[in-house]
Amino acid sequence: VGVDVWTPGEASLVKAMTSRRAGATASYAAAATVSGTAYLYTLVDGTLRRDSLSAETAYTASATPATEPVIGAGRVLVGSTAGILSGTMTGSALGSLWSSSTGTLVRPWWVKSRIIAARDANLFDLTGAGGNLDTTTPLWTHPSSTWSWTAVAESPSAILAAGTDGATSAIFKFTLVTPPSGSTPILGPAIEI
Repeated sequence: VGVDVWTPGEASLVKAMTSRRAGATASYAAAATVSGTAYLYTLVDGTLRRDSLSAETAYTASATPATEPVIGAGRVLVGSTAGILSGTMTGSALGSLWSSSTGTLVRPWWVKSRIIAARDANLFDLTGAGGNLDTTTPLWTHPSSTWSWTAVAESPSAILAAGTDGATSAIFKFTLVTPPSGSTPILGPAIEI
């Protein structure tokens, strides 16, 4: 009801907010600080925007962004039906990083210094170098063809991926395996937890 009661011994009014996009149908946000400036990256009605206290910039895109923005590897990533789009943190354009020709939504996450992406029942372990998702072998494919990945997060020694097929849901763990060459750890097989 507009009152902050969470500071012990104090009650104060919550600061008022105004909507910049009244009537928007869908909204996602991610935040980052770049060279000392705080930015809020929002996706509203298919347009990615970067907001600071002093300015707002709309990104132009090679395809319509459709998932929450993800901050990783010094850039902003967003999923679309054409693949994964990428732009610089202070730029104004999104280009194709990972292309996909299936017309199915690709949803990226940034965990453990890598891009984990979902398309249908497939999970992909991707690099920031980009490429073609159609010719990339999935990290793992769920046995249910109607499976949808809903979240990916990291733990100290693994990557966790959650999903559902509408009737059941589960979380799978992919442990980090040290490669023999000493480079970036690879991900082990899926283990339901």
